[in-house]
Amino acid sequence: MLKKDGVSAFMIRMWRNTFWGWLAMAVIFSTAQAAVPGSIVGRAEIPPALSAILQQQGYVSLYQHQPTPAGSKPLSAEETLVYLERVVGAFPPATRHGVIHHKARAFLPRALPVLKGTGIALVNDDPYDHTIQVHSLLKPAWQISLKSGNQPYLFRPLQADEILLSCGAHLKSEGFLMVLQNPFFVTAGKDGSFSLKNVPPGVYTLKAWHPDLTPRSLPVTVFSGKESKVDILFEKVRYAP
Repeated sequence: MLKKDGVSAFMIRMWRNTFWGWLAMAVIFSTAQAAVPGSIVGRAEIPPALSAILQQQGYVSLYQHQPTPAGSKPLSAEETLVYLERVVGAFPPATRHGVIHHKARAFLPRALPVLKGTGIALVNDDPYDHTIQVHSLLKPAWQISLKSGNQPYLFRPLQADEILLSCGAHLKSEGFLMVLQNPFFVTAGKDGSFSLKNVPPGVYTLKAWHPDLTPRSLPVTVFSGKESKVDILFEKVRYAP
């Protein structure tokens, strides 16, 4: 039979164990709550005046003036790429190659976003050869020879970069490979709407990129389990006519 002092000591130990147990559970629960990701939603908008500049005064491709074909469509917001500039963490690249086709004097898609480390395949769908000029922000330009009916040209960019592809034979043929640091990126819809999901809570720089327009950078704060709304208005064309 326990003595009185022994009973008291036993009760104290039980209380302490229970207290620290509940405290540990509270900490775990609060940490889990804090780790709940949020999201960023919004709309990228291209003012009609910017479309008018390129439609009426000519299109500037590869830093040279080129006439705009009659009946060309206005700029499309669905070419807008929205992404977070830097996110802490290590992100494994995609296991499948990103593919860019060159066909009928055009790169398809015109802009391809990929996570750094992802393999890229350049494919020539034309019945004739192409010499592709590759312009990187990180190193000097180089050339790729794409033979008709040949195997794709494969490479793997390991650093975040903006890579411009152009064809030596077709001046207005250009494509963009956007190599990004993290997987939090999305291409806007036809109306410019976008949604970035499962974003860790934190303060970020949100970037909006378009092949024909000067990129925009906006601060955004993502709260745990909340939706942050950010609308983006482009202000300038990329290459002034």
